[in-house]
Amino acid sequence: MASKCRTWFNQLFRYAMVEANLSINPAADLDIVAIPRPPVTHNPFLRMSELPAFLRKLRNYRGRGHITTQWGLRLLLLTGVRTGELRSATPEQFELERGLWIIPPVIVKQLQENLRPEDKDPRQRRSRCLSCRAES
Repeated sequence: MASKCRTWFNQLFRYAMVEANLSINPAADLDIVAIPRPPVTHNPFLRMSELPAFLRKLRNYRGRGHITTQWGLRLLLLTGVRTGELRSATPEQFELERGLWIIPPVIVKQLQENLRPEDKDPRQRRSRCLSCRAES
């Protein structure tokens, strides 16, 4: 945001130099005195060798809303959806008989309907997850 503001100030004063005969652009060197951006930290990821230990810890997790958290993370691993798509899921999006999760275009980043087919086991997990969500 600070970078955008500096750009806007710079453009504004450059315009003023042309239109209002301003002799200097006071925003020209703001980038020199600006605080540098913090380094980018990407989301951590699990290596395949770390997955069994993670799943054991997840199974033993007893934090707030632990059942929903456990089933939600399992569903995330099984479907590969984005976390926002999972958190925004509603029971109406699931066609358990057909084994489909129909994610509306307004939620999907690509802005097109997204069908996620699954086998029987994830359907049972999703059904349990939805019942846990309804209870909480």
